[in-house]
Amino acid sequence: PRHRRPWPLERAQCLGAPDHVGGRIIQAVGPSGRGDALHESRDRATTAALSTHFAAISQYVPLRPIRTIGEYDQAMSSLNRLLDAGAADEAHPLADLAATLGELVGDYDDLHHIAAPTTPAALLKFLMEQHDLKQTDLPELGSQGVVSELLSGKRKLNLRQMRALANRFGVPVAAFVDTA
Repeated sequence: PRHRRPWPLERAQCLGAPDHVGGRIIQAVGPSGRGDALHESRDRATTAALSTHFAAISQYVPLRPIRTIGEYDQAMSSLNRLLDAGAADEAHPLADLAATLGELVGDYDDLHHIAAPTTPAALLKFLMEQHDLKQTDLPELGSQGVVSELLSGKRKLNLRQMRALANRFGVPVAAFVDTA
């Protein structure tokens, strides 16, 4: 029977990690159809080396999903240090690390921070949707017609209405101030 030749080294390097982390992340298959002990040993060495490098990097840059505000603050601090070091430039050696950390921060932001609407009417619409309210559910603003005019932008909120909405929804009065 004809013996299969192993893949050329160039092909193995394309598929696996570079040598400096303890071997390539591929598993050669011997004649029995199973990986041989040498490659299994290399895989364990690769995993151990990756774990060590990941732990070292994680001391400075938290590369894990962000679950708390404390982890968020730490991630933002690390991201700012990376950007200050020049990692915003795509050619910088740490640019991909900064991009990865930025994705993790963005994921947390998407789940926990709501972008402020641009107008008081947009904020009121948003809060009404979040609380499943209809125009008639806001008597503190006036009649249904008044609420309709407020939502359409034909009428502006007065200070009494802003205070009532701030109290009802637990947001600052300033959130309803039209800055345009």
